[in-house]
Formats: sequence, structure tokens, C-alpha cells
Amino acid sequence: MPHSFLIDPSSSSAVPNQAAAGSPRRRLPRVAGALAAAGLLWLAGGCSTPEEMFLDTADMSSLGSMDASANPDGSMATGELPCEVRDLLAKHCQSCHSDPPKAAPMALMTYAQLAAPSKADAKKTYAERSVMRMQDGARPMPPAPAATVPQKEIDAFAAWVSAGRPSKKCETMQPDDPFAKPPMCSSGKTYMGGTPKEEMNPGLACLACHKSKGKAAEVTLAGTVYITGHEPDKCLGGPASGMPMATVEITDANKRVISLPVNASGNFLYRGSMAIALPYTAVVKWNGKTREMKGSQMNTDCNGCHTQDGSNGAPGRIALP
Repeated sequence: MPHSFLIDPSSSSAVPNQAAAGSPRRRLPRVAGALAAAGLLWLAGGCSTPEEMFLDTADMSSLGSMDASANPDGSMATGELPCEVRDLLAKHCQSCHSDPPKAAPMALMTYAQLAAPSKADAKKTYAERSVMRMQDGARPMPPAPAATVPQKEIDAFAAWVSAGRPSKKCETMQPDDPFAKPPMCSSGKTYMGGTPKEEMNPGLACLACHKSKGKAAEVTLAGTVYITGHEPDKCLGGPASGMPMATVEITDANKRVISLPVNASGNFLYRGSMAIALPYTAVVKWNGKTREMKGSQMNTDCNGCHTQDGSNGAPGRIALP
């Protein structure tokens, strides 16, 4: 009896159909059903992409096998991935090329995996093949419907490959915590008088000082911004000399936003005739960065809480972001 071959939806290989050669009506529905199922999987995107869309279909018989060496002496290539390579892989590749892979033919997680020779072309590494496929207009990686990799990211990856894949550990800088620093006067300058009123006594509670002397305060909200979190009273605050100036943005209970510039002493103050509706929130903005106050506040004498050591829950000074 002649054999015909159909696609078995449960296998990637062809299986014989021993139905009679003259029974096309029995074979066609199975073929159509299998093809429809394959089409639905492909349209679903993600990691259900057909095998021919991956880097190396030759690897499909041994998923995740990365024992091939990229070194002439038979040892496995080792190294660290630079940030631009690590980030591209994490963003565009590793949802399928994980370890173990998710229906992809190989993992692309480590330096050794990228340095291993491709099974489709042993003269090229998986890193080289990755560059080729990311730039392949007919069969790009990642495959549709995923978005293509931005050219700037491809260029950075390709430059690393062209340079011989130099090992470089990706070290993400941790944000500098101004409150972890010891007490210091960052500016190295102390207020000595002889300046405009707006710049007097940085670090001191302006409203409380005026009240203690029986004087009406000329401002309704004031405070001082410092570089670190535990600066002493009367130390001149604000950004370092020559750096962009900062602003403090106040949002009151009526959603009115008031932007207050930080002056040469680090002070900011509000003299407006319209009262600030309480409670309010505050954000320090500087050099493209922000530091937000935790929760809303009722006290407009900011340095009353933001002392050198902090009080009433404040961690210390109002610090630049």
C-alpha cells in the first residue's frame, strides 16, 4: 500500500499515512487542520514562532546545548557581558532564548553562549549570527510580530562583536544616598551676613526665628536645600558652584503649583499674596532629576523638621536629588 506523509500536530516530523492512495478526502482535512494549527501558533507570537525563524534550525534537535567551544584549545570561552549587550538581549531576545530556551534553538544568556560557534555556520559565533539576523530584512530577529531592535542598539552590539567581544562586567551605579554621608558643610562656606535677606541664615527655621523675636515673617513658606543630608546650620547650601540651579515645586491642596528657585545660599521661599492651601507636597528638581517629599505636609517652616539630624520623621536636610 502506498504511503503519503502528513504533519502530525504533536510532532515536528512527518508521519506515514497508510490510508488508501485513492482517499484524498480523508487526508486533506487532517492536512488542513494541522496547517491551521501551525498558523495559529505563529500568529500568537511570543515563543511559538516556527522553527525556521530562529537563528539556527540545525540546533532544534538539541535545544539548549551550548557545550561547543569557541577557544582553539578546547576550553569554553568565558567573560562578562557589557551593559549594552546584556540590556539588548534581556529586552529583545531572552523571552525565548532563555536558559533553558523556550522553544528557541539555543540560550543567549551568557558570554560563553554568545561566543560558541553557530551550528548553522561553525565559522561564525552566535554573537555574529545574532548581528546578521537582527539586520536581516527578510527574516529578522526577533521575528514578527515583535518589534525590531532599534538601529542604535544593534550598532552598539555589532561594535562589541567587531572588537572581538571584549569582556566587561556591567556594573550599575547605585544611587548616591546623601543621608548616608557624615555631617559636613559641602560648600565649605558659612553664612557671615552682609547678603540679601533671602540668603540669610541657611538651615535655620525662618518662620520660627521671626516669631521668637516677635517679628512677622515676610514669607509664608521657606527652607534650605543641601547637597548632603546632614549639613550644619548656616552652611551655604544649594548645588555646587557652576552647576545648574535647583527649584522646589510646591503643590497645594487646591492643586496649585508654585515653583520656587533655590538661591545662592540654598534657600527657597514663598512671599506670594495668595495663601498656600494646606496640606501641600513638595518636589526638589535639579539637573533633570527629582526628589519627592514623602507624604503631604502642614508645616510651611521646612527647616523646622529638616534640621541637621532631622526631626518629626524627617531624615535630615532637604537634599538635592
